[in-house]
Amino acid sequence: MNMILEFLKDCRKLGGLDQYKLSDQLDCILLAPSFRASSHILYLIFSRGNLKPTLVAKVPRLAGINDSVEREAANLSAIQASRSEGFSSIPHLVALQESHNRKILIETALSGRAMDPIVIRKDHQKCIEMTIDWLLNIYQSTYCPEDVTPDWYERLVEQPIQGFARRIP
Repeated sequence: MNMILEFLKDCRKLGGLDQYKLSDQLDCILLAPSFRASSHILYLIFSRGNLKPTLVAKVPRLAGINDSVEREAANLSAIQASRSEGFSSIPHLVALQESHNRKILIETALSGRAMDPIVIRKDHQKCIEMTIDWLLNIYQSTYCPEDVTPDWYERLVEQPIQGFARRIP
């Protein structure tokens, strides 16, 4: 049994997976992105016999390097808490726990058709409109006027663009 299935077995004993209606038999597919910037190994977790994944696990490639999964878990929790019904278009945090000197992040899998290049070419205007609507919905749900600081533009727009420009001249 691999590390992820062992981890899920332990989570199940604690009752942390009851709401996801997983079968007793789980399977997973390991995805190891080949691009350099990827610092994670991904596992798609399936109930045996189901063709769609129920959960996704993210595990840092290097032991002890857990910042990004901790940040993602915090962001998922914060955005889902921003409105009572949450967002069905954004994964829900299931678990974040350490195992084998790595933080394992478990989140819900998203279902639906990906907005891949073929879909975008077929109806790019609709894709643009759907994306803008989605972003506005998130903005309206998460906007908090007391969080706005005078340096927001420099911090959130100028600095990231300047950092990008330094890396990609």
